[in-house]
Parts: sequence; C-alpha cells; structure tokens
Amino acid sequence: MKRLIDKLKEEHTLTNEEFAHLLSHYDDETLAYINLQAREVANAHFGKGVYIRGLIEISNHCRNNCKYCGIRKDNWQADRYRLSKEMILDCCEHATAWRRSSRKSAGAIRSVPLHYPSARNHRKPTNAIS
Repeated sequence: MKRLIDKLKEEHTLTNEEFAHLLSHYDDETLAYINLQAREVANAHFGKGVYIRGLIEISNHCRNNCKYCGIRKDNWQADRYRLSKEMILDCCEHATAWRRSSRKSAGAIRSVPLHYPSARNHRKPTNAIS
C-alpha cells in the first residue's frame, strides 16, 4: 500500500485499478501513512497557516441549463434572488469586521468539533469501494 501512496505523491496519479485497490484495501496504518504524506504535500504548498475564506453569492439566476443543478435556467421552481448593491456592500462590511476580530475567528475554528463531532474523529467508511 505504501508503494501506491508513494507513487501517488510523486506522480500525482494512479491507474483506475490502483485507485480501486487503495480505496478498498486500507487499514489504520495505511490511513496514518497517507495522512502523513498529504500533510507533507499540503505544508510544502501552503505552509501551516489557516485561512478562512468565504464568498458572497450575489444571485442564483443562471443562464446555463446543467441537468444536475438545482438553479439551472429551466428550473422554474427555484427560489430566485439577486442581492442589491447595498446588500452586497453590507455583506462585505460584515465580513471585514468579522475578519478583524481574531478572537472570534479562533473561537469559530475551536467550535467546529462541538458542532461537527465527526470532524474530531476520523472513521473508516463502512461502504468501501470494492
């Protein structure tokens, strides 16, 4: 398994068969190893800083008609909206004020495991691909 993980780290790809094998035959040791490798790659590319980002969705009107999408052009049942210029600027003002409050940001990060307990404990999936 380590061979596949090392290959993925170095070559950035695996064959379909290799991916299937990795996803269906891992154990706790394999998970620990792949997490270590992923952490090394992430630290090399992004460092150890935590950045909180958000977006302001100003509209859910869409000109595209992607069949899978709930806000596609022809979905007449979608509850459509468009934010006004004032609403957009108000969102920006609130986001800027929130960002300046480092205690609030740190508190929000610390509260994640309280609201999402699964974020604290990684669990092996029960329906692994075979």
